[in-house]
Amino acid sequence: MTVRSQAPVSRPIPIHEVAWQEFGPGLRLKPLWDDPQTQRRAYMGRIDAGTRLPLHRHLGDELVFVIEGEVSDESGTVTAGQASYRPKGCVHTVSTERGTTVLIVVTGGMEAAESMNGAPRSLPVDVSRLDWVEAGPGVRQKLIWADRAAQRSMRLLRLEPGTEIPPHRHLGDALVFGLEGDSADETGVTLPGYLGYRPDGYVHSVRTENGATLVYYAWGTTEPEVSGG
Repeated sequence: MTVRSQAPVSRPIPIHEVAWQEFGPGLRLKPLWDDPQTQRRAYMGRIDAGTRLPLHRHLGDELVFVIEGEVSDESGTVTAGQASYRPKGCVHTVSTERGTTVLIVVTGGMEAAESMNGAPRSLPVDVSRLDWVEAGPGVRQKLIWADRAAQRSMRLLRLEPGTEIPPHRHLGDALVFGLEGDSADETGVTLPGYLGYRPDGYVHSVRTENGATLVYYAWGTTEPEVSGG
């Protein structure tokens, strides 16, 4: 008898149900998702007004999307709706005058640093200046950041009311954060403040009744799913 492996299943994560954890003076995090094998993690972060995090070095890269407030480093200030990419080896401080709430996807850890010494700088991205591009019927996107060789990306997606995306398979993990509206698949609804995890190999369709705006992180691509008949 042939035993078939269980198909990967999506996991909705209601962020409001995750407790804040103290990670240092003025810094709180909600751990949302992690993959220990690859050291990839996702957090909701809150930095209190007037906080300054000391100089540190990223041992992997980090993508930050600002939900509320503003956050600054040596490369500039990033405000709500904007993003920042911190490459591996980036050395910087982090500060906020009025406080901020951010969504963070990070690979690897961090360590204290004594100087920048020509290290890579962070890359602020003003998402409002990016063009919307048609990505399919009823779907538009803004490509915020991509490593095409590694098939990694961070995008802002807009699904128009009534949009239905046909069944497709994820060829790599993906994380979807709801900003506005609602989108649903076979395992549930992604609402504002929810994070959806789409594992490698997951097959699903997506639909929205009222439209939705989403932040989408992907390691890999997708392909149409053809039924076996």
